[in-house]
Amino acid sequence: LFVVGVAMPFSFAQRIERGERPAQLYGKLIQRTLVLFVLGMAAQGHLLDFKISTLHIYCNTLQAIAAGYLIAGVIMLNLPVLGQAMTCATLLIAYWLLVIWVPFPGHGAGVIEPNANLALAIDEFVLGRFRDGTNYAWILSSMGFGATVLIGVLAGHGLRSGARPSTKLQGLVVAGLLCLAMGWAWSEWIGFPMIKHIWTSSMALWAGGWSLLLLAL
Repeated sequence: LFVVGVAMPFSFAQRIERGERPAQLYGKLIQRTLVLFVLGMAAQGHLLDFKISTLHIYCNTLQAIAAGYLIAGVIMLNLPVLGQAMTCATLLIAYWLLVIWVPFPGHGAGVIEPNANLALAIDEFVLGRFRDGTNYAWILSSMGFGATVLIGVLAGHGLRSGARPSTKLQGLVVAGLLCLAMGWAWSEWIGFPMIKHIWTSSMALWAGGWSLLLLAL
C-alpha cells in the first residue's frame, strides 16, 4: 500500500508531462484498479470460481491495494499536496468516528471485537454470501487503505522535491517517528487499537511510520 503511494507522484508526473488529458489519466487509474482487483481474485484462486455459493469478491491484499490506489489517485488528480495531506487525516479521523459512534445490528456503538465491529457488519450487509468467511474487512477499511497509500504519496512528493538529499532523509525520519507516535497514542490513549484485519486508523499510522523509516533507510 505504502510503496504504491510512493510511486504515484512519479508515474502521474510522467503522464502529465507527456500531455495526457484528465480523461486518459482517469482511464489509466480505473484500468489499473480493475487489474489489481482481478489479480487479487486470481492469486487467491477465486477468479474462475463461478459457483455463487463459493464466490468471494474480496479475498486478497491486492484488492486492498486496488481500493487504496483508486482513492489516492482521485485525490491526487483533484487536490494539491496540502489537500492530499488533509484528506489523509480526514480519512483516518472519519474512519475512527464511524467505528466509535455508529451502532450496528445486535451491538451498540464502539464495539470492536474480532467478529463484531462496524467494518465487518458493513461487509456482511453489502457482500452477504460473497464474503470470504474471515474476519478481515474491506469496504469501510478502504478508508484506512486510502490513507496508507496517501502517506506513501506524500513521501513520494518529498522525494520528487528539489530539497537536498539530507533534508529528504531527515523529513522521512521525522515523519516516520511522528506517525509511530500518533499511531501508538491513538491505540493506547484514545482507545482505537491497532487491528490489521480491519486496518484501523492507528494501524495505518503505525504501518506508515515503519514504512517511512524503512524508506529512509
